[in-house]
Amino acid sequence: MEVNPRLKFAAKKLIAVSLIVSPLVQIYLSFRDILFVLPKIQTLVSPANTQVIYIDLFNKAIIISTGLFIDSFYGFSLLLKPLEATRYLHLVFGVLLLAASILIYRSTVLTDVLSHLYYLPLT
Repeated sequence: MEVNPRLKFAAKKLIAVSLIVSPLVQIYLSFRDILFVLPKIQTLVSPANTQVIYIDLFNKAIIISTGLFIDSFYGFSLLLKPLEATRYLHLVFGVLLLAASILIYRSTVLTDVLSHLYYLPLT
């Protein structure tokens, strides 16, 4: 059973571009958290919890930089790989890598704190 090559080509390009763009979006969201969200949380949360949030932001920065390298490297290699040499395993691994980086990024203390605050004005 052979799948349409155009469909495989489109899936390959979509996964590769998603792997390249996803860390950039994560960097933007973390930058927004540091500039706008964290100062508002500091006024609402105790100083001990603020220190935990700072440590979590440092850990998140390490995760994002590692994810940026791995996801971008795999995305560019998938983008440049010829269609004939691309197997479905490569595409599945790209989707799993993208899902893992998003799940790891979303499972942080700052996300837990923000989920408990129903309304946090950013201005």
